Amino acid sequence: MRDDISRLQDILNSIKLIEATLPNGRLVYDLSEIEFQGILRCLEIIGEASKAISQELKEQNAHIPWRAISDMRNVLAHQYFEVDHEKIELVVHGSLEDLKRTVVKLLG
Repeated sequence: MRDDISRLQDILNSIKLIEATLPNGRLVYDLSEIEFQGILRCLEIIGEASKAISQELKEQNAHIPWRAISDMRNVLAHQYFEVDHEKIELVVHGSLEDLKRTVVKLLG
């Protein structure tokens, strides 16, 4: 079984891939379809890793919306036909920064 450190590293690696795909404020709307699908896959990984994080670590970092992150993964994986660019834009240019700061701090 993988531990919290491994899961946090998965999250950080996926965030870094998203950042590399969207440098200098590049918008999700400007991505090719293959780039957009790559972003979605990274978000799925973030959600799956978040779901597997220990309850103790989640409680110690309650400011992170762990449930919402894992719920998003379920939508991306099972209701992929409902995913729109606007929602993804809000996530990648909004919520990920706080998650990244927390993960970097925890990996210290």
